[in-house]
Amino acid sequence: MTHSPKDDSYIENLLDSLTNAVLMEQDVDALIQDQPQNPELTSLVDVIRKLSLHLSGFSHQHAPEEAYMQSLKQDLIGTDDTMLSRLRAVPLPLRVQIATGLAAIVAGIMFIIRRRMNDGDDNINMEEIPAIN
Repeated sequence: MTHSPKDDSYIENLLDSLTNAVLMEQDVDALIQDQPQNPELTSLVDVIRKLSLHLSGFSHQHAPEEAYMQSLKQDLIGTDDTMLSRLRAVPLPLRVQIATGLAAIVAGIMFIIRRRMNDGDDNINMEEIPAIN
């Protein structure tokens, strides 16, 4: 009994879809009911079902602890969750970076000039005016 490569790829694709169905906890019987009776396919489906039963029980018993998952998430994503860190994570175009830098320089110069102009006004005695008469 010889199998052509086309037959093997068909069975491989079918087994792949069956395995995905088992992992997604879907009904396997609905997928194989349209298939012709094939003893090889039936035995492989039985193996997939048995592995699924044993591995699902194992995975639920040996699930990682919540603290470990949080630690891993912080290691992978990072612990800094501020707005500034989110903005730094998004690369800005060069023209935006230059415009932001120039705006910061102009604001700094204006702040210094305003302080120097207000330093001379300390000698002026201003009378407090009440807000409500």
